[in-house]
Amino acid sequence: MAQSSNTTALFKSRFNLLNLLKKQGYETKDYEEFSVNEVHIMNNNKQLDMLLSSPEDAESPKKVYVKYHLGKTLRRENINDYIDDLYTIENVLNKSDTLIIIMKQEPHEPLTAILNEIWEQEGIFIILFNLERLQFNILEHEYVPNHQIIEEQEIKFIKQRYNIRSNADLPDISRYDPVAQAIGLRPGQICKITRPSKTAITADYYRICSQ
Repeated sequence: MAQSSNTTALFKSRFNLLNLLKKQGYETKDYEEFSVNEVHIMNNNKQLDMLLSSPEDAESPKKVYVKYHLGKTLRRENINDYIDDLYTIENVLNKSDTLIIIMKQEPHEPLTAILNEIWEQEGIFIILFNLERLQFNILEHEYVPNHQIIEEQEIKFIKQRYNIRSNADLPDISRYDPVAQAIGLRPGQICKITRPSKTAITADYYRICSQ
């Protein structure tokens, strides 16, 4: 029963994560048709990891590698090994790409401090997802407003419109905010949050991503 429950959790995590990554602009079709039984076999063979890319004609090509770390507690040594393998030895990813690590533990402050240090010193962006939190798609929750990463042209427009002199004048949103993680928001990027409004149909708010 425990094994069946674990397989179901893995299947749901892949399904929901692929939906999140598709919304971010990645090609997901190579991973969409797997059954629960196939996921069970992949787990036994340690073949759950995924590598996804943006479409070939994308203006800004990007890749994401999804690493399932389901054994022992994730430690700095494990993260360093993944970085060495994916960024240095095999050159699968570069610094414009993203590494996602899925684990059974809840990310805690020492781990986020490690990710902050890696980002500041190496420019490598890593997202940690707890397996339990991927049992649902947070972006589909009725109380979660739409969050969208905005590009440079729109940033210039809102700065002029709202007389914003620098990014530091904007309220912030943590890179570890569950919705920020779900949309792949990096430190320094700005997201637009569209909420219902009492005086209009919707209202836009802007947040800059912080560590």
